[in-house]
Amino acid sequence: MRKADALLAALILPVSTLAAGAHAATADAAFVGHYYLSGVMETGSELLLRPDGTFAWYISYGAVDQSAEGTWLRDGDAVVLTASQPDRSAPLFALAGVDAWDADAESRLLGRQHDDAMAAWEERCGSAAEAVTAVVAPLVDDAPATAPVEASPPMADPTPAPTRLPGCAPSDAPAEPADATTLPPDRWQGGIAIAVFAEQNGERMGVSRVTATLTYADGAVAKVATRRGWAFLPRKAGSRAIRLDLSAEFAEGRAASLPLPPTEQGVIRIALDARQVIPPAFTTLRLRIDGKALLPEAFGRGRYTRPSE
Repeated sequence: MRKADALLAALILPVSTLAAGAHAATADAAFVGHYYLSGVMETGSELLLRPDGTFAWYISYGAVDQSAEGTWLRDGDAVVLTASQPDRSAPLFALAGVDAWDADAESRLLGRQHDDAMAAWEERCGSAAEAVTAVVAPLVDDAPATAPVEASPPMADPTPAPTRLPGCAPSDAPAEPADATTLPPDRWQGGIAIAVFAEQNGERMGVSRVTATLTYADGAVAKVATRRGWAFLPRKAGSRAIRLDLSAEFAEGRAASLPLPPTEQGVIRIALDARQVIPPAFTTLRLRIDGKALLPEAFGRGRYTRPSE
């Protein structure tokens, strides 16, 4: 089992790990504060125990980030964290607003078009698009300085020149997109952009593989999927989008249908509640009290301490 998998498995503890006994379970003010994990290689983790009995926890190891929020209490010789489970009765998708088309949206559209054109060009041209003919000079033995030097006849290149399809020279690759910030707005392509994002650990992230279906006032329908959080549709002259339907394979049964203000052009921003699709890293986590430090029993090593201690 990989280290990251083993650590994650160790964090998932059943509720039965809560100690039973005569100890009173309360949020002990002596342990309120901001803790940092030490003693676990290549792992960063923080724990915030608040006076009101709630906590925020975060861990990062390798390319994996995990977080949890919930309530905490002291139970005898340990502090026990109980993570809140996501409320799946709330909508998964929510309309965060419809903004005017701007230079950022235009830049993202031009970049997407360039990426698509480059992918199509590379697929068509294959290795011929990157073929380079190298000319290697023949080796010449050193000769005495007094000996006459005769020119060697030219050597035929035994390697045939690669066959290149028309339009597959490196110079034929799609040109880099224009800088939208240098273009006047009347030269922007414009259209409708759908931006789906989620908040996690204080950061906003684009969400891919969300299928978005726009319905227009004239009954027309257009479907597109997000990549790196963005999807684009050209402006439909004379008709405005009035509804957006959203679905995702990673959230089966959680499709949403959102009415829109009539939109011919602009950026439709959608907030996805990441807590409903990214479960907390654990159900309960028990931290053994060692003086003023907290030792995560599930890790087998490491300790949480406050900077001043």
